[in-house]
Amino acid sequence: MTPEWFTDAIQSDLGDVDTAVLSLQSSLESGERFYANIAEKHFYRDGKNLKWSERFGIDEKEDCRILEYLNRKKIIEVGLDFGNMISMTIGQPKPNNVYKILKFMYTLSPDWIPNLAADFLEYFDKHDEKVIHAYYDRAANNYKDAKVDLALAFQKAIEFKEDGRTRTGWKVVLMSRNQGNIGQAEEYIFMQDLFSGTNPKLPKVEIDFFEAKHLKASLENARTKIIPNKARASVTTKDKSSEKLPIHRLPLESTNPSDSFKYLMMRREWRNLVKHRGVQNISDSSVVG
Repeated sequence: MTPEWFTDAIQSDLGDVDTAVLSLQSSLESGERFYANIAEKHFYRDGKNLKWSERFGIDEKEDCRILEYLNRKKIIEVGLDFGNMISMTIGQPKPNNVYKILKFMYTLSPDWIPNLAADFLEYFDKHDEKVIHAYYDRAANNYKDAKVDLALAFQKAIEFKEDGRTRTGWKVVLMSRNQGNIGQAEEYIFMQDLFSGTNPKLPKVEIDFFEAKHLKASLENARTKIIPNKARASVTTKDKSSEKLPIHRLPLESTNPSDSFKYLMMRREWRNLVKHRGVQNISDSSVVG
C-alpha cells in the first residue's frame, strides 16, 4: 500500500482502524451487514500490471495502463452516486460471466462533477475505446428541487473541455434514462443473490482489493436497518446514517460508495433475473436511495 493510502485512512479519523486500514474482516455479524454474503473471495489482489508498476517513477502518476484486468479496447462502465460525495465505481464485464470492478474514484464537496471528470480523463487518457456507459440514480436526471440534470452534467464534463466547446474525444451513453427507483428493500434481495453465487445468470463479481478500497470498506461495513410495516412484515433496508458523518470521513466510513456500486450492478437486465419476494419488494420513499 502507498503512503497516500495510509494518510487517507488516518485523516478519515476511523473508529475501526483494523477493519478499514488493514482490511481485516468486518467485525459486524452477518445479520447486521446489509451485504451479508460478501466475502474475501469477491476481492482480488493482483490487479496491478507489474510491467507498468516498474515503469511509473516515484514522481510519475499512475494511469489506467497499470490496471491488469482493464481491456483498453472495450467500453468502460461506471456507476455514479451524486451528493456532497460523488462516488464512481468503474468496471468491465469479462469472459465466463465474470464482472471486474477495476477502480473506485470520488470527489468531496466543494469539488464537484467537473473535478471528478477531470480526474477520470487524466487517469484513463491512455484508454483506447473512449466510450463510457453510465448507470446512476433516477434522481440524477432531475436532482431534487434544483432541477439540475446531474447525469447530463456528467456527460458534458466528460465529453467537453472546460471551454464547453472543444471535444475530449470521449462519449458518454446515459444508461438509466426513464428508469424507476431502486428501493433499498429490492437492493437487499438482489445483493444477497449476487454475492451468494447461487444465481448462475448473474455475473460473478470480483473487486480490486486496493484500487477500490473505499468501495470495499463501504460494502463490508454497511449495516441493516429494520423498518416496521403495518401492511406486511418488516422491511430490511440499508442504514444510511453514516452519510451524515463529517465530510472527510465519508470515503471510508459511509454507504456512499456502495450506492454507486448498486447503480452499476442493478441494471434492468440483471434486476429482472432476481425474483423479488413480496414482503420485501416495496417502493416506499423511505427505503429508496
